[in-house]
Amino acid sequence: METIIQILLIGTRNRFISLLILTAISFCAAYGLSFIRIETNLSSLSSDHAPDRKLYNEVVKTFGADSKIILYIRDPNLWQPEKLAKLTDIHKHLEQLSFVTKVDSIINAKSIGFSTGVITTGPLLTNKPKDPFIINKARENAMSNPLLAGQVISDDGLAVSFIISYEEQKWNENFSRNAFIAIEELIKKNKQSFQEIFQVGSPRLSEELKKSIIEDLLLLAPISALVLGITIIYFMGSVFAAILPVLTSVISLLWTFGVMGWFGIPITVLTSMLPSLVLVIGATEDTHMLSSYLSEVTRSKDKNRMLAVRSMLRHIGLPLILTVVTTALGFLSNMLSDIEMIRDFAMITTIAIFFNGVVSLLITPMVLSFFGPKQSKVIGKKGEILGIPGFILRIFDKIIHSYGKATLFITVAFLLFFANQALSLHVTNDPLSYFQKNQPLIVHTERIHEDFAGVKTFFIHLDANKPGAFKEPKNIIRLKNIQAWLNKQAQHDSSQSLADVLSLLNREFNKGQASKYIVPNNQNLVEQYLLFLSRKQLSHLVNADYSAANIVVRHNINDSHSLNNLVRELKKSAQLIAGVDIKLSVLGDNLMVNAAADDLIEAQFKSLGLLLAVIFVLMSLLFTSLKGGLISLVPNLIPIILVFGVMGLLDLPINPGTAMVAVIAVGIAVDDTIHLLSQYTDECRITSNLDLAVRRTVRGQAVPIISTSLALMMGFLVLSYSNFSIISQFGQLSAATLLFALIADLLITPIIMRQIRLVGFAHIMALRVRGEVVENSPLFRDMSLYEVKKTILISEMKQFDTGDILIRHGDTGKSLGLILNGTVAVKIPHFKGEGLQQVAVLKPGEIFGEIGFIRSTKRVANIQALEPVEILVFDFQQLQQGMKFFPAIAAKLNLNICRILGNRIADILSRKG
Repeated sequence: METIIQILLIGTRNRFISLLILTAISFCAAYGLSFIRIETNLSSLSSDHAPDRKLYNEVVKTFGADSKIILYIRDPNLWQPEKLAKLTDIHKHLEQLSFVTKVDSIINAKSIGFSTGVITTGPLLTNKPKDPFIINKARENAMSNPLLAGQVISDDGLAVSFIISYEEQKWNENFSRNAFIAIEELIKKNKQSFQEIFQVGSPRLSEELKKSIIEDLLLLAPISALVLGITIIYFMGSVFAAILPVLTSVISLLWTFGVMGWFGIPITVLTSMLPSLVLVIGATEDTHMLSSYLSEVTRSKDKNRMLAVRSMLRHIGLPLILTVVTTALGFLSNMLSDIEMIRDFAMITTIAIFFNGVVSLLITPMVLSFFGPKQSKVIGKKGEILGIPGFILRIFDKIIHSYGKATLFITVAFLLFFANQALSLHVTNDPLSYFQKNQPLIVHTERIHEDFAGVKTFFIHLDANKPGAFKEPKNIIRLKNIQAWLNKQAQHDSSQSLADVLSLLNREFNKGQASKYIVPNNQNLVEQYLLFLSRKQLSHLVNADYSAANIVVRHNINDSHSLNNLVRELKKSAQLIAGVDIKLSVLGDNLMVNAAADDLIEAQFKSLGLLLAVIFVLMSLLFTSLKGGLISLVPNLIPIILVFGVMGLLDLPINPGTAMVAVIAVGIAVDDTIHLLSQYTDECRITSNLDLAVRRTVRGQAVPIISTSLALMMGFLVLSYSNFSIISQFGQLSAATLLFALIADLLITPIIMRQIRLVGFAHIMALRVRGEVVENSPLFRDMSLYEVKKTILISEMKQFDTGDILIRHGDTGKSLGLILNGTVAVKIPHFKGEGLQQVAVLKPGEIFGEIGFIRSTKRVANIQALEPVEILVFDFQQLQQGMKFFPAIAAKLNLNICRILGNRIADILSRKG
């Protein structure tokens, strides 16, 4: 323990060197800030192991990308000549953009019709038409054409869309921004000409993500700092207490962002909340240190800051290190995710928490030793807790000691209810679901969906691996049958294939009869129809040699869980329709992003399981007991079950934000559990009365636990104001989890602690036992040094000064004493009745009072300290209560006590004989 204290006092003992090192690292990190970049690439949202990635890339090369930009225009006078002229100019401008490969709109749409016995094909609109008759005819043709209706023209004919295909320049980091700006400038030029005009697509999504990330960084961090400061000042009664965590957080954030800049780790949607997280989480260590320091300095008479700092570190030094470790592990466990964005977040937040822990443990003791307050405003003169923490503590104390069993019963009932609600959890990973519903991008996306098919696209790709296969009517009919099945599924907005084009041609060749909107069953007729179409018109539906075909499906499904289920069902049914001779795949960039949602649940439980296992092992080692490990899990399992239940009850999905709530919140919440159990082991060294030890523990930890928990909750609630719904939900659920953890720590943990005795590993290692005590004491016969130390630590230790009476002749007692240090005299009444005479001197390792250990009896001698002594006191009832938690040691100890009593009785009988 002393080694840990010396390490933690490095900053205090070497102030100048420590400040020099901190400054040098900070300057180096500050230079790295210039390399920071914001990443909005949607590929980081999909799994690295997406099985269809390779095939998808091949299909895109042949058929074009499924990702499109949609330019939406609505106006009540849309079909006036001047408006159509504007639309024509817009179409031409779009085609001239360097990144655009194709534009589909009513401007370049083809009209197919039957007139005077002849099939005619040509442009739907002539160049900037002015004749009202021609314009109305074009409008009628467009609205009656199933290939155009709902695609480039709305059902009411007052809205049109330009579907822009483009080639993404992956080598150009600014491609999305440049593409967005190029189209946005075109929109600005024509904004006054139309009632509504806007764009939706990946470039805009990327720009909206970047804009929202910057807004979050600029807004949330200052608010978090302000809320944190106000909360800590209110609960700790000290402005100084609010300055420290902000100072350490700013330094650790500087280091973290510097590392991100130097190593090219980008800021993403998730890492945008890093400043708020570090501010609120980093405050916990500082607050625990300050609370412990104030407690020590308030109790001391000379108000010596340095002594208070040393005492503070002696009590909570090891728990502080462990809390940094467990919190970092909570973030690090998210590295198990297959989603790159989550892994980046896990890595950088782990680094940030580590930096914050190092900075806090280096700076806070240093600052406290210089400027620390000398009186706590939340601890009364008699040691009572004041203010809201005191009020909360009194309520919990009343519940624990008056309604303990009822509380456990109610808790179990709640857990069962919420566990049942958690069964309805579902997942989503759709990028559009990341935004708040009132965001313009989401409003515009819904607006397009009202008039057209959804903005999201995927392919049903069929590969017959035989040239000319999709000129055969049977295979084209299979396309139609798959589309018919999609219509029955009734979840997608539209689908389009080669079958639709041929059906339309067949209808028009048969004088527009609706009943003839079918695929011709004659291959020669199919090939004749295809002559009316250019290769460019069919490039997105069939490849050059007709060996493979695409069905293009548009939808507006934002729920990954629903979409993934639909796709699984689609694959199974569509393959049956396609037959064994055709390989069918369902492909799409959006699908791969959504498919990664299924990995979220698996990764969530892997991360959670790993974290809980690590916590269990650490706590079992720390408190030298498997039961100690289990106890540490209870107050942390409760909030997990409750928060999952709340999510199920409120129909909140597991997404990249909420997927991390459990592991991160548990990593934070376990800090309070560690501090509680650590102080409990300290209190158990002072008294063998477990109920008293629990009361002292809760009272000692109430202020830091309540103040840090409420500060954390308020800090996380600040994230509710994020532009991203996934971060907002993360903040709200994390706050709820910490509330549940606070209640569990101050209500359930004390009830459980009363039933168990813990011994800290650090106490065992730090305890020094004289060799003669181990070797000479009959009480420790056949026991290892570890078992001896543990026996000493679960017993009550008392100290006496020279001349103090340990046992008085004639008193009634029921305890046994073991001398650890010093010597005592055994004095019995003089046989002549003249005072007491000394008959023996007991040294370290020897025992006294063994006759009264089993049954209360009058003492027959005085035991008096000849010098300052340290005595281990064994009370029968308390020993049996403590030893039941350590049965192996209890068995050896009871056997040795029996031997001692047996020898004592044998001596008495031999003297009588």
